Amino acid sequence: MSTTGKVRNIGITYPGLEPPKSTCTDDKCPWHGSVSVRGLILEGVVVKARMTRTVTVEREYLKYSSKFKRYERR
Repeated sequence: MSTTGKVRNIGITYPGLEPPKSTCTDDKCPWHGSVSVRGLILEGVVVKARMTRTVTVEREYLKYSSKFKRYERR
Protein backbone atom coordinates (compact mmCIF):
# COMPACT_ATOMS: atom_id res chain seq x y z
CA MET A 1 0.00 0.00 0.00
CA SER A 2 1.31 3.39 -0.90
CA THR A 3 0.44 6.58 0.93
CA THR A 4 -0.20 8.72 -2.14
CA GLY A 5 -3.02 8.32 -4.60
CA LYS A 6 -6.24 9.64 -6.00
CA VAL A 7 -9.47 9.10 -4.08
CA ARG A 8 -12.77 8.89 -5.96
CA ASN A 9 -15.90 10.68 -4.78
CA ILE A 10 -18.40 7.89 -4.07
CA GLY A 11 -21.34 10.29 -3.75
CA ILE A 12 -22.37 9.48 -0.18
CA THR A 13 -22.02 11.84 2.76
CA TYR A 14 -22.46 10.16 6.12
CA PRO A 15 -20.91 11.16 9.46
CA GLY A 16 -17.93 8.97 10.22
CA LEU A 17 -17.59 7.62 6.66
CA GLU A 18 -14.20 8.69 5.34
CA PRO A 19 -11.90 7.32 2.65
CA PRO A 20 -8.90 5.31 3.85
CA LYS A 21 -5.70 7.19 4.59
CA SER A 22 -3.56 5.01 2.31
CA THR A 23 -4.13 3.80 -1.25
CA CYS A 24 -5.05 0.14 -1.62
CA THR A 25 -4.93 -2.26 -4.56
CA ASP A 26 -8.27 -3.90 -3.72
CA ASP A 27 -10.56 -4.00 -6.77
CA LYS A 28 -13.66 -4.01 -4.54
CA CYS A 29 -12.77 -0.81 -2.68
CA PRO A 30 -15.33 1.94 -3.50
CA TRP A 31 -12.68 4.69 -3.30
CA HIS A 32 -9.82 3.04 -5.20
CA GLY A 33 -11.44 0.13 -7.06
CA SER A 34 -14.19 -0.26 -9.61
CA VAL A 35 -17.19 -0.86 -7.32
CA SER A 36 -20.03 1.65 -7.55
CA VAL A 37 -22.06 2.45 -4.45
CA ARG A 38 -25.80 2.56 -5.05
CA GLY A 39 -29.01 2.26 -3.14
CA LEU A 40 -29.61 2.72 0.57
CA ILE A 41 -27.37 2.87 3.58
CA LEU A 42 -28.54 0.20 6.01
CA GLU A 43 -27.92 0.34 9.73
CA GLY A 44 -27.60 -2.83 11.74
CA VAL A 45 -25.48 -4.97 14.02
CA VAL A 46 -22.63 -7.09 12.66
CA VAL A 47 -23.34 -10.66 13.78
CA LYS A 48 -20.61 -12.60 11.94
CA ALA A 49 -17.33 -11.54 10.35
CA ARG A 50 -15.70 -14.87 9.54
CA MET A 51 -14.98 -14.65 5.81
CA THR A 52 -12.64 -12.21 4.12
CA ARG A 53 -14.39 -8.93 3.18
CA THR A 54 -17.79 -10.39 4.15
CA VAL A 55 -20.01 -9.72 7.17
CA THR A 56 -23.50 -10.76 8.23
CA VAL A 57 -25.56 -7.77 9.36
CA GLU A 58 -28.70 -8.17 11.44
CA ARG A 59 -31.28 -5.41 11.28
CA GLU A 60 -34.68 -5.22 12.91
CA TYR A 61 -37.79 -4.17 11.04
CA LEU A 62 -41.55 -4.65 11.30
CA LYS A 63 -43.62 -6.61 8.79
CA TYR A 64 -47.40 -6.40 8.71
CA SER A 65 -49.31 -9.69 8.80
CA SER A 66 -52.78 -9.25 7.29
CA LYS A 67 -53.95 -12.63 8.59
CA PHE A 68 -53.37 -11.68 12.23
CA LYS A 69 -53.82 -7.90 11.68
CA ARG A 70 -50.67 -6.97 13.53
CA TYR A 71 -46.99 -6.34 12.99
CA GLU A 72 -44.26 -8.87 13.62
CA ARG A 73 -40.66 -8.03 14.41
CA ARG A 74 -38.12 -9.61 12.07
